[in-house]
Amino acid sequence: MAAMDALALLASAAARRPRGAAVRCGRRDLSYAELADLARRIGEALERAGARAGDRVAALLPNCHLYLACYFGALQA
Repeated sequence: MAAMDALALLASAAARRPRGAAVRCGRRDLSYAELADLARRIGEALERAGARAGDRVAALLPNCHLYLACYFGALQA
């Protein structure tokens, strides 16, 4: 249930404050709407690649905005 809670929190934040700053990585800022959109696209790409509920997904990334987007994308997929 925690996965759905995290997705619901992101969706709620994106709906309430779409232009609000969600994450800053170096010089790169993502709004809640941008983070939600990037996560959605990653989730869809994982599904096209064959990921299904219950699968394990790994991402080797530095601590950056892409890691966060992949986390939410994997939860979505």
